[in-house]
Amino acid sequence: MTKLRQVCFVSTAAVMLLAWSALTLSAQNATRPRANAGLNQRIAGIGATVRLDGSGSSDPAGQPLSYHWTLVETPPASAAALTGADTISPFFVPDKKGRYRAQLVVANGIQSSNPDYVIVTVQNTAPVANAGPDQAAVVGQVVHLDGTASSDVDGD
Repeated sequence: MTKLRQVCFVSTAAVMLLAWSALTLSAQNATRPRANAGLNQRIAGIGATVRLDGSGSSDPAGQPLSYHWTLVETPPASAAALTGADTISPFFVPDKKGRYRAQLVVANGIQSSNPDYVIVTVQNTAPVANAGPDQAAVVGQVVHLDGTASSDVDGD
């Protein structure tokens, strides 16, 4: 009878430990902060400053948050870098057209959030045609146009 009591006690303790573990994990997930990296953006050309926005991030307990942004994807040969990666609203200047993917993780001093992502797509910019200064000519006169001042910020 004593062995049966010991087995029942051990079994009951194991069930209680499992239940406590499940409650603890559930409570931890309920208090985990939530990162919100903002809306995806489309930018018309390289060279313009892109500002990211983590202000939609939250902590269920109302604890203050710290922010950690990283550029996890950039176009090939891009040297773009985040400025203020530990702030709510960092920025970068895209140097190549294509897709930039930024990751945000927030922390409340106890736990970190799951990552959230924002995609910034930099589109091709139309070239600027410049035929040179205005000219006056008479009918039949040869006019020379000079398009060397034309440009393409994308380089293509």
